[in-house]
Amino acid sequence: MNAMGLQTQRHLERFLTLARVPAMTVTSPLSIAFSDHQLHITLFLQRLCVTITAPVQPDEEQMLALFQRADPERLNGVLVRPCRLTRGVAVSASVADDASAERLLMTYRALLRLLTPWIKIAYR
Repeated sequence: MNAMGLQTQRHLERFLTLARVPAMTVTSPLSIAFSDHQLHITLFLQRLCVTITAPVQPDEEQMLALFQRADPERLNGVLVRPCRLTRGVAVSASVADDASAERLLMTYRALLRLLTPWIKIAYR
């Protein structure tokens, strides 16, 4: 793991403000629990890995649909890696460690959009 630079820290702080997350100390790894998902941001080899996990259990057909929806052309060029977990599902993307707060927010929203259909089903 790399030490987080001041510019990266400031971009993450701004991202948290834009995402309306209550003030918190920015470290790596950074984990934030929401009511329906968790956000994890880790700095590794000058890349920020942005991952969203949700405690949903999509079936095989839904997982296939998730892989099809994870097309970079549909997600503003964001390359997404979906993954089934023992207790849920995760979608992950990485950006350069000097990515702007707005780029981080766009990436977070793109990942969240992928899981929204299953999050809504799980919490009806």
